[in-house]
Amino acid sequence: MSMAVASVTIRPATAADTPTLERFAAGLQEFELPLDATLMPAAEMLANGYVPAMLREMAEEQGLTLIAELAGRPVGYGHCIVKVEDDTTMRPEARQHVYVTDLFVEEASRGRGAAQALLAAMQDHAQALGIRRMRITTLASNARAARAYRRFGFRDHTLNLERTLPDGS
Repeated sequence: MSMAVASVTIRPATAADTPTLERFAAGLQEFELPLDATLMPAAEMLANGYVPAMLREMAEEQGLTLIAELAGRPVGYGHCIVKVEDDTTMRPEARQHVYVTDLFVEEASRGRGAAQALLAAMQDHAQALGIRRMRITTLASNARAARAYRRFGFRDHTLNLERTLPDGS
């Protein structure tokens, strides 16, 4: 699968892309770190084997890991997996969806269509599998990402609220 939008090319990631995936995963982590104090620093996340685990998950969960390129240079990545809800209140056909776990485009290349092209390729993956729903999450304080996802057609579905509990000691 190779897809181009304007000058953006999307291609499947390979094992040879591991250093690039590590750079982008670290970029995503460092971007979100100021927005979420529960996240670990990128170096620690990578040392814990994030990228190998992501690639394993891709193989085990009908997933897809993609690289976005502009003029032949990698500028971002996306990763998605197939998830099946165990919620017995849902219709059986609605329980399966493609979940976008990671989407990142380096700062200098944002606004040039790479994120939209990555999402379109993941949508194609879902449709090829016969799956009719996609989900993606973002931190509530990441308004730019939320706008990009809504521009692609995502709509609010659930709202997760969180409270940090006092220490109790």
